[in-house]
Amino acid sequence: MSYFKQNKTTLWILLAVVLFNIAAIVTIYYKMSYPDCNTSCKKEKRCMQTYLKKELNLNATQSEKFDIEKARYQDTVIKVHALMMAKREIVSAEMTKANADTLLLYNTSDELGVLYAQTRKLYINHYFELSKICTEEQRKKLASIIGNVFCCEGRKNDLGLDRKHKKHNQSCQPDNRGKF
Repeated sequence: MSYFKQNKTTLWILLAVVLFNIAAIVTIYYKMSYPDCNTSCKKEKRCMQTYLKKELNLNATQSEKFDIEKARYQDTVIKVHALMMAKREIVSAEMTKANADTLLLYNTSDELGVLYAQTRKLYINHYFELSKICTEEQRKKLASIIGNVFCCEGRKNDLGLDRKHKKHNQSCQPDNRGKF
C-alpha cells in the first residue's frame, strides 16, 4: 500500500494549507499594488479652493491670487467660527442647568444669529473677490459652483458636504468635496 493512500486526509489538509497560503500571498500583493479607493480618498485633504483651481483651469498668476485670497478669507472665518463655537457651548451648558437663564439663552442665540450672518457675508465677499480674479468664462463656472454650495449649505449636497463641513463623503467621486 502506498504512503499517500494511507495518509489521504493528511494530504488533503496539506493541499488546503498550501492553497490558503497562495491565496493570502496573492491578496496581500494585490492590496499593496492597488490601494483601496477609499483609502486614497481619505489620505487626500480635500479643499474647495483646490477644486476651484482645477475646475476653473486657473493659470499660475490666478492660482497665486486665489491662494492669497484663501489665506485672507480663512483667517477671518476661523475667528468667527471659534466665536460661534464658544456661543454654542454657552447655550449647551446653560440649557443643561436645572434653572436655566432663558434671557442668557435668548441673547446668546441672537449673538449666534449675528455671527452666522457675518459668515454668510464673508462667503459672499469671498466669492466676489474670487470672481475678480477670473475671466468671464471662469466667472460663469465659479458662479455655478458657488451658487450650488451656498444654496445647499446646511444639507448634504452634490459636493458631499454635511451640515458642518467636517465629514466628507468617502466614495471616490470627482475632487469636488471639501470645505469652502
